[in-house]
Order: sequence, then structure tokens, then C-alpha cells
Amino acid sequence: MSRDRFTQLMRYLHFSDSTQQPLPGNENYDPLHKIKPLLTHFNTTFQQEYTPHRNITVDETMIPFKGRVQFKQYMPQKPHKLGVKAWVLADSQHSYIQYVDIYPGRNVIHQTHLGSSVVKRCLENSSLVGKGYHLYTDNFFTSPELFANLYENFGTYACGTVRYNRRGLPKDIMCKKPSGINLRGDMKFRQKGSLVASVWRDKKKCVHRSNNP
Repeated sequence: MSRDRFTQLMRYLHFSDSTQQPLPGNENYDPLHKIKPLLTHFNTTFQQEYTPHRNITVDETMIPFKGRVQFKQYMPQKPHKLGVKAWVLADSQHSYIQYVDIYPGRNVIHQTHLGSSVVKRCLENSSLVGKGYHLYTDNFFTSPELFANLYENFGTYACGTVRYNRRGLPKDIMCKKPSGINLRGDMKFRQKGSLVASVWRDKKKCVHRSNNP
């Protein structure tokens, strides 16, 4: 195929009817309208072709992109600093993607409890609720409220690193300098119902939360 032929095909490639797209300002406006059918097809195929192992994870990823879209993100800490941010639920053993959700930007998605809503949406849309999966997250997503909800209402165990300033954590060990955590191997934990908070010393302090009693 010639270069000009390829360019022409890319120019006219569409996955949805642009005349049916609500305009910006409309309550039904969706910046992902043009790729929504393709994204839905991918997610459906992911789930039809593969059943994840017990351990799964939810995390964010960057899709490198330098074109013109309103939801393009800049994240300097990522290997690909500029592109489209996506939330991904994947199998921890083989890294197979089970569900992907494109982040349309802060003007479209409410930012309050964003991490919790992302985790629950990924589990629901990947049909993994109530099946006893073990979910692992980083400190952006981990919170006592989310983990309690996952255990009680989603039938999902969870474990993840956690930030000191999250509400609902035991302050005697979830602080910058917990007493008795000085040498490598030192450890303390607290449990309340199904939730466990622990801190231990490796090369530096590690704190995490789980809902596996």
C-alpha cells in the first residue's frame, strides 16, 4: 500500500456517526463518541477470549499520542509523558487487559472519590463482581471506604499501598514516624472488622491496607 493511500484511508476512517454526536455543552455530550463503538468492541472481546486468574489489578496507563484531542494529558512521571490516560483492569499474572476505560478529562468526570469510582466501574463492567477475585492497587486508589465496600458488596478481596492522610486509618501506626518501626523487619498492624492496616520496615517504611481478614 502506498503512503498516500494509507493517509487517505486514515483520513476517512470513522467508527461512529458524527452527525449523531451531541454538541459540547449538551448534557449528553461525550468526547469519546467517535471511538466509543471500537472501545466497546475491544472490551467485549477481552472478556470473551480470556478469564483472568485470581489476582487482578487496576492501574492507570498512558497511551502515547501527540494529536489534537481535548482529553490529552501530561504526566511528567510517566515513561510516555504526553498522551491519553486510561484506567486498566488486568490479570496480574499475564498482564492481559480485561477492561480499559479512557479518561475523558476532569471537565467530564467528577473528581470526588475518583479512585474508588474507577475501581468499582472497572469491576462492574468486566463482570468480575462477586467472584472472589483478589484486587491489588496503589495508593491512588486504596482507601478504607473502598476496601470495605469491595468486601461487603462486591465479593472482592483487596490489598494495596495507602497514603498516610487517608481518612479512617489508625493514626498510631499510619504516620510518618510510627514508634517501634526502626529496623528492617519491624512490623505493626491493626484490624477492625474485615479491614487490616499494617506498616513494616524494609529499606524504608511500607504501609498497606487490605480487606482480607
